[in-house]
Amino acid sequence: MTVTEIISIYNSFDAQKHSLLKATKDIIKVCSYKTWKILCFIVKDVNNENDFAVLTNFVNESIFKNQILLEQKRLLLIWSNKRDKSTLYHRKKLEEKESIKNENINKKYNIFNLEIGNYKEFSIFYGSLNGRVDEMNVFLLDGKKTVDIIDYKFTNSNINVYYSKIESLYSLPSSKYNLYSLQLSLYAWIMAMNGYQVRNLIIVQVIESENKIVEHKIKAKYLKEEVKIIINKHIK
Repeated sequence: MTVTEIISIYNSFDAQKHSLLKATKDIIKVCSYKTWKILCFIVKDVNNENDFAVLTNFVNESIFKNQILLEQKRLLLIWSNKRDKSTLYHRKKLEEKESIKNENINKKYNIFNLEIGNYKEFSIFYGSLNGRVDEMNVFLLDGKKTVDIIDYKFTNSNINVYYSKIESLYSLPSSKYNLYSLQLSLYAWIMAMNGYQVRNLIIVQVIESENKIVEHKIKAKYLKEEVKIIINKHIK
């Protein structure tokens, strides 16, 4: 099983639902601030079936329905383009760091005894769980091999915004930050089980502003308890 597959199970972000909510709020706020406040009050969690039903009925009965649906399409296109840009950004980073050499990195090194150095787009595994880290630094700390694990995320949005709760993980609030942290924590678990000490888990938020690319480093949380639940539930 891959780390990506596990994260998809706990990612409660539904692009269709969230784009409809955002489009509705954006259009209604311009047209009627009072109605916008009412909408914000009655639709608190778009992943909740009742809340989403209320939102859907509101849109269908609104005189601004066509505007809302057009705005939703625009948002979905923007979000899709950002995912594509993220992929291209990763490729560019690899090209800058001699990606050709890194293509065969797994053939040269044994995960149980990695040499000191920097690894990019590197496959890691333990048992039936595997993943591919964007970047990992291996170094000595107090005489023990240690890793910093880095993941790049192309998004301009606030990654700390909560949009629901992951009930099966101690009600961990579902936000981009927590999901990114969970992904990095699973990578950390894999490396720890392979005998490495884990120092830092780092999210690099890649922000596009005025045709410029800015990297903002954010320290992720090591969600050890949540990882234990996931391992016990999904990994045999």
